[in-house]
Amino acid sequence: MATDSAPQPPQENGEHEPQAPPAPVRPAPAAPPATGAEGARRVLAVLLAFSPGRHTLTARELVEATAIPLPSMYRYIALLRDTGLLVGDDRGAYHLSSRLGGLARAAEAAEVPVGAAGMPAEAAGMPAGSAETPAGADGAHVPADDPDEARP
Repeated sequence: MATDSAPQPPQENGEHEPQAPPAPVRPAPAAPPATGAEGARRVLAVLLAFSPGRHTLTARELVEATAIPLPSMYRYIALLRDTGLLVGDDRGAYHLSSRLGGLARAAEAAEVPVGAAGMPAEAAGMPAGSAETPAGADGAHVPADDPDEARP
């Protein structure tokens, strides 16, 4: 029995040998969808692809910036649009929603330098932007970033 698609010569009795139908062509399997923490990392990667200089991006530009496959990128875009964190326009470009402004302000507020007793530097009587606590008993300044070494 031949496996190619060329017609077979008739058998001695004049009948053609039956042929099996050709196997369907299947595309290569796609990478499995990201689950759990990996999916969350990818969503965050999409958000972090935006910057002041790259505030509007297409799906293909997001793919280039994150190496996330295009079909997955469209799922993440849909998720971010559904949650109101991403806005799309009629040309297929996307930008971050103004809802993220509140998150940005919260992040900036959390980065205020902390002085003595966990108070903002200005409240502790230190100049704005100072990142050190007042001098300890030995006169050395201790960085506020290391609470284990901070002194009263």
